[in-house]
This record gives sequence, C-alpha cells and structure tokens, in this order.
Amino acid sequence: MASILHDDLKQRDDAEAQKMRAKPSLSDGALEDAIRSPRPFWVPDSRALSCSYCTRKFSLTVRKHHCRYCGNIFCWRCCSGTSMLPPEYEYTSPQRVCDGCLGKLKTQVKPKEDAKLAVQYYLREELEWELYKPLFDIGSRNLPVKCFSSLKRSDKKSPDQYVLAMVSNRNSFINNENKKKIFEQLLTETLKHPYVLPAIKATYNRENSTSYVIREYSVKGSMKDRIYGRAEPQDPYDMKYGSKEGKGLGSKLLPRVGRMILEGLQYLHFHGFPYHHLHTGNILIFDNVVRLSDLENSLLGLDPYLSEFLKVAPKKIAPELICFGHVLFEMTLGFPKGETDITEIKSKCEPSVYEVLEMIFGYQDSRSTPPPTVKSLLKLKLFSSVEIDCNFEREKWDKKFSSLLKPIRQTLNGTPLSSTTKSMSQLPTLTGTLPKSVSLESNKPFLSPKITTKTTSNALPSTPPASPPPPPPPPKEVVDTSLPKTQTARPDLLSSLRNPDNLKKLKKVSK
Repeated sequence: MASILHDDLKQRDDAEAQKMRAKPSLSDGALEDAIRSPRPFWVPDSRALSCSYCTRKFSLTVRKHHCRYCGNIFCWRCCSGTSMLPPEYEYTSPQRVCDGCLGKLKTQVKPKEDAKLAVQYYLREELEWELYKPLFDIGSRNLPVKCFSSLKRSDKKSPDQYVLAMVSNRNSFINNENKKKIFEQLLTETLKHPYVLPAIKATYNRENSTSYVIREYSVKGSMKDRIYGRAEPQDPYDMKYGSKEGKGLGSKLLPRVGRMILEGLQYLHFHGFPYHHLHTGNILIFDNVVRLSDLENSLLGLDPYLSEFLKVAPKKIAPELICFGHVLFEMTLGFPKGETDITEIKSKCEPSVYEVLEMIFGYQDSRSTPPPTVKSLLKLKLFSSVEIDCNFEREKWDKKFSSLLKPIRQTLNGTPLSSTTKSMSQLPTLTGTLPKSVSLESNKPFLSPKITTKTTSNALPSTPPASPPPPPPPPKEVVDTSLPKTQTARPDLLSSLRNPDNLKKLKKVSK
C-alpha cells in the first residue's frame, strides 16, 4: 500500500514539473521568451533519489523541494530559506531557495534592491518620468558603482524608452555647488554634435555623491552589440558577450563608423573635454549614425574601461587615441585587442586599417617624429574619402567650464593636483612681486622673479636685528594679612566655628 501511494505521489510531482516547464507554442511567441528567460531548468523529480546537498534519501516523510534559483532538488532542511530573486526572473514575492543559493543571493540581490529603491526615490521628485524596467546587468560595471534603468514618460503619450544611468562615486570632481550646476548644464545644453549623445536631464546629489543622467534609448544597442550579433540590448552583459567571438563590420562600413567616431573625438578635444572612456560599449547606434555616450564618467572620476592599457601606453599619444585604436581593432576583427600584438593580425585586415593600428600601437616615446593625433588620422585616405555630415559649432565654450574640465584633464593625464601644488610651508619666501602673467590659481609651476640689488664695495655687511628684550616678570600678588583667609572647604569652616578665640571675636563685634 505504501509503495502504491509513493508511486502516485511520484507521478503527480512529475506531472506538475512537466506542466510547469512545458514549452509554449510558436504561435503565441512565448517560445522565444522561454529561450531568453534566465530561469533555470527544473530537474525532474524522477531523476532525484537523494538531496543534492546532504545526500539524504527521499521518502514519504522526506519530500523533494526545487530551488527556484538553481533548479536542483533538495530536502526541506537544505531548502527552507526564501529570498527575492533578480528582477529578470519575474517573481513578485520571495521564493524558496537552497542554502547555497541563499548565500549568493544575499550578495547579489541586496545591491539590486537598494539600487531600485534609490531610483524610485529619485523618480518621486521627477514626476515627468516613471520606472519601466531595471537594467542593472547590461553594463560592464558592478553595483553599486553604476546601474541602468529603463524609463518612460509619465504622460504615456510617447512609446519611446529612455535610459537612466545612476553613478555613485565618492571620488567625484563635483565638490561644490558651482561645479554641480556646471556639470548639469554641460551634459544637457552645451554638448551639441551629431556624433555625441547629450543628456536629456542631468542631476547631481552632493549628499550621497550620486549622479542621475537620462538620455535616449538606442533600440539597436551599442557597437559591441552589433559586433557580437546581439539583437536584444537589454540582456545581461555576461549573457550577451561572455567568451563569444563576434564579427567585424566589413571594409565598407568600417571607414564610415571610424570617421564618425573621430569627428566626435575631435569635437570633444577642441573644447578640452577629456573622454578616456571610449570603448565599443559606449558607442550607441541610432539609425545610420553612431554617437559617443556616457560622457559623465570622466566628470565623476570613474576608472576608464581600458585603464590597464592606458597606464602603459606612450605618454605622447592622447589617451582618447589609444582607446580609438582598441575600438578599431575590435570593429575590424570581432574580438578585443587585449595583449594581442598587431603584427599577428597583419594578414587578417586591410592594409589601410593596419596602417592606422601601426601608427597608434607601434609608436614609442623615444621617436623624434610627432605622435599621431585625431586630426592626422582624419587626413588619411581611409577616413577622408568618406562623406558624412561633420558640421558643428566651433565657438569656444564659456570659461566657467574650464574650471571643471582643467583639473580633470590634469588628473587623467597623470599629473594630479596634489603632485603639482605645494603647501604654504613648502613654498619659498619671495620678497618681490609676481609678474602679471603668473596666476596664483594656476597649477603649473612658475619661476620666482629675479630680484637684483646694487651693492658697493664700501657697503657694510648687514647685521642681524637685535633680539627683542625679554618680557617683564608678572607682578607679585599682594596678600593682605589683616584679613582672614577665605575658607571654602566645609572642614575648614567647621573648625573655624569651633575655635573659641574666633567665637570671642564674633561676640565683641556684635556688641
């Protein structure tokens, strides 16, 4: 009888598992969603004879439980915890998970919950926007440094999506209220170029050192999505790329895209905007053009994506040009350059493309020839033969922007302010006046003005000034012996009252 009951329970569990994990039909389009779903495949009950963790055998009293995070089967002791799962799992309440996954989720889900609450708290004051979908895993940076969210307008008149980038960094260059206003105006109103993506709204909160930048959403994704053939830009970063090799752009599209990127870099360089964060993930595709994105990373003090290569690059070459070389390499061959020597890929790319790569990665500081620049690359036939719209305003920005951009450029170029300035105790004492061309606010070292004095042979040697006389001693305190001493302590007061001589004096005084 017990075996029959056990078989009935087993058949029921198998039927429920099969029903839960049944594949949908192609007609309703759910099969495609199931393939992209991050939910794990549930192990059938018939395959599990014991707990996957403690190896305890299942019976009528030891039931089987699926972990909603890994899909394996455990006993109730090893799968008794509950936790919220990542948003892409599409669960709205805490789910049963095993002990092993419970520890992982505490370190993975908690930052996402905090980030989601921070975004919702920000949107409480921005009534024009509402949260559509969290996109915490689409970027290469981990929480809580930077996270993305998909937004929509609250009026629901426009079906377009927008992206909110929230960045938290205590090392931000925005350290006063004036720079905060410059930061917000620079990203939203000042950047005007067809190949640079401005922000729709930018806000910086100095209390928690967090910035909120809203910009357009690219349906086609980034250049990295184009290289690796990912049609869904909102998928997690590791799922989209991982160890998969991509495909280059081809000889027709590569010069056009390269010219657009160089034009955008030239515009930023013209205005002194440092952009060391160029990589294929920050190049977004809009219709038939590409636009440079995430320009706020430089202003917020984040480490560049290619920082390890920028540290060992020649000092004479601009960091933006080193980043462009890595981008051109990946767009040509379909995989990141990394430590690859360019001589190994000479036969795999066009001679004109290899010429550009050799100019960037083959240059050494010891050479007497000038280093390559963005302007010199634009003159090459590979890019100059492409006709694109490259008109932009060449008027200089207001000087107030240089107060924010200048120290950032110095820090990113390896000359931080702390290394070029001295404390007041270390500065030499000057007895003359500074020339008008020298600014005290400048971080560049300056030479002290030469002071010439006319001396004659009969001039007496200068004698040091006499030292001041010592201060007079403090006056001695005059004590009146005719008055009795002040007694404040209780024991002294009592002893004075008990003295018969004092009592006689008091009686005489009272008479």
